[in-house]
Amino acid sequence: MSKTQYQTANAALTHLLNGERFSRLNLPQDVGTINSSLHSIISTIQNKYFVPICSEYNIHNVCEYWVEKEEIERFYNDRESQREEMKHEVRLRSIQREAKALLRLAEKLATNSDGLNLVIQELDGKGKFAELVIQAANDSFGKNGGDAA
Repeated sequence: MSKTQYQTANAALTHLLNGERFSRLNLPQDVGTINSSLHSIISTIQNKYFVPICSEYNIHNVCEYWVEKEEIERFYNDRESQREEMKHEVRLRSIQREAKALLRLAEKLATNSDGLNLVIQELDGKGKFAELVIQAANDSFGKNGGDAA
C-alpha cells in the first residue's frame, strides 16, 4: 500500500472512531471524493488495522460504514484483545474463502474424473465435503485461533 492509501485509511479510521457514519456518497473531505473506493479503505482498516467495522445498505442501495460505540471504547481501553479477536476473524474469513475455492476446484475436477465425482457426491450429498474442508482449515489454527505448531 502506498503512503497516500495509509493516510486515507487513517483519516477514515479517525472519523469512524469519532462515531461518524458515512458512505461513498457522503465521505468526509479528508477521506476522499464522492464515489471514491470506500470499500477498499474499509477493507484496509479491517484487515490491516484489525478494527471491527459495521456496514449496511441504505434505502439507496449504498453501503454505509460505522464503528459501534462499544468497539470504540474497546479501541481505546482494550485494544489488544480487540486486535486479537479481529485477527482471528480475518483469518477465518480467509480460510472460508479458500475452502470455497477448494470446493469449486474439486467440483471442476469431478467433471473430469468419475472416481472423484463419486467421492464428492457422497460427501457433499451429506453436506460433509465443505464441512470437512472448513473443519480441517479451522483445525490448522488450533482451538484459540493461533497458528498451528
